[in-house]
Amino acid sequence: VAFFRDKPDVWKTTTVLTYLHRLVRASKVESYLSDKTSGSGGPFSCETTRLLGYFSLMQLLRVHSLLGDYHLAMRTIQRIDMQEEVPLFCKIPACHVTLYYYMGFAYLMMRRYADAIRTFSEILVFLSKTSGVNHMSYQFDAMSKKQDQMYALMLIALALSPRQIDESLEKTIRDKHGEKQARLRGGEELCFEELFSYACPKFVSAAPPDYEANETFNANEAHQRQLHLFLQEMRQQQLLPRIGAYMKLYTAITTSKLA
Repeated sequence: VAFFRDKPDVWKTTTVLTYLHRLVRASKVESYLSDKTSGSGGPFSCETTRLLGYFSLMQLLRVHSLLGDYHLAMRTIQRIDMQEEVPLFCKIPACHVTLYYYMGFAYLMMRRYADAIRTFSEILVFLSKTSGVNHMSYQFDAMSKKQDQMYALMLIALALSPRQIDESLEKTIRDKHGEKQARLRGGEELCFEELFSYACPKFVSAAPPDYEANETFNANEAHQRQLHLFLQEMRQQQLLPRIGAYMKLYTAITTSKLA
């Protein structure tokens, strides 16, 4: 604590964001991603510059997610073409997993549950098909943990917005997470809280704490704030699947039978 109090600029939020934005601007990677054939110099001719700017965008996505600004997080990667035949992020498995993890989490917190489920489904199916290759990576353990976290987040999204997913994912959820899925469907708030706390990023506060008031310092303040926001949204959303089921039931029954 004394070290950070004496050096307040260490890992200062504005400093980190400033450096990342400078790298993105200096590399001109956004211009490259918008049109890869219309420019010269920078990312158009130098792969090192292109990679530096590209992965700075990834880190901006991550930092804004850790700060809880999900709309801005998604805007930082809006020029990345996810439908490209071989996107640059696919060349580095850990980057691929990180990108989809933070994208899916941002969608979840913005209540875009269908997009969150689609995002998690795409990466989890991909990981299941390439598990033998990824096992050789030195980052395999970290990717495995992210994979487990994404299953937990997808369970939450499916509980709040039920829909069909890939059969292989359904089987994995049924075999490994059946008990949690049943608790979520039953509306058990403690299960939502446990899964969110396990699967969410390690949130940080944008402002430094008051180092002079150590007795009131709460290291989990940022996490508790995001957890409270999630639980509030979960309570508002929780009854909608049941209402939707009743509506489907009533549209399937004839008016004469209802009478």
